[in-house]
Amino acid sequence: MREIDHRYRPLQPGTQIASTLHFRRIFDALFSAVEPKTICEIGLEGGRTTRHLVELAARSGGRYIGIDPALSPTLRTALSDTPHVTLHASSSLDVLEHIAAPGLTIIDGDHNYHTVSRELELLAAAANHAEHASWAIALHDTSWPCSRRDTYYSPQRVPASMRHESSTRHGFSILDEALTKDGYGANQGLAIATRWGGEHNGVLTALEDFLQTRNNLQVLHIQALHGLSIVAPATPSTALAEVLGEIRVGLQVFGELLAEMEFNRLRLINDVRHSWQRRLAASLRSQLRGLLSLRGRASPRTTAR
Repeated sequence: MREIDHRYRPLQPGTQIASTLHFRRIFDALFSAVEPKTICEIGLEGGRTTRHLVELAARSGGRYIGIDPALSPTLRTALSDTPHVTLHASSSLDVLEHIAAPGLTIIDGDHNYHTVSRELELLAAAANHAEHASWAIALHDTSWPCSRRDTYYSPQRVPASMRHESSTRHGFSILDEALTKDGYGANQGLAIATRWGGEHNGVLTALEDFLQTRNNLQVLHIQALHGLSIVAPATPSTALAEVLGEIRVGLQVFGELLAEMEFNRLRLINDVRHSWQRRLAASLRSQLRGLLSLRGRASPRTTAR
């Protein structure tokens, strides 16, 4: 039997792969079609996608702009001598108002309705002002778990009127709308909205509301690895139209399969997580019984006088 083809090993270690770098071939195709002078990335995390985008920009003599309020010092140092790179350790909403319209933008930042809505509005306004005929936005996390539920890295950055009640001690469950104490993302410093769905809640909701008032845009949804949505002009350049058409045909053929595989992937992660937690709890109980037994043996005996 032939061994598994390791060329397709995930680029991110561990079982919970979520890096946008896995969409790199889509980014490459959009880049070739748009031929952007500037690539903008919002949310740099470990820098996996960043390095790929920096290389793309270098090929065409373009610029790369990275925006992340929690910018990694290691990544900043690694890119400090790269002249076509500009890094902003600031909120995306503070930076986007002051930069020229990027031709290609990858958004994987703060996953909440307020932030995503404003990012899309600012990027679309800049593109219209520059009269760009060819541009694209790739928005990550438009599927579970952030499609219909806000998360906040820094809740104080979101106006109180746009903030949902949240918890940092509970996490997502693929099989339940309610948060659970042992759910995905629990106790990791991320504030997660306690309510699922409803108005002004979630990344996909923000995208849908944004598109409702704009008939000059189109969108494609890829339901894999927490979801990627591509936003582009309804009447793009010929090259971009060809790329979007190819993606659309691919989704018509494989889209349902991707969605089913994604659901199964998340369910398996959920099952493995719960199995590990049960084994850990059993191990702790066993250790506690052992300690209590040793303590009982070590207790001094009372002697009759």
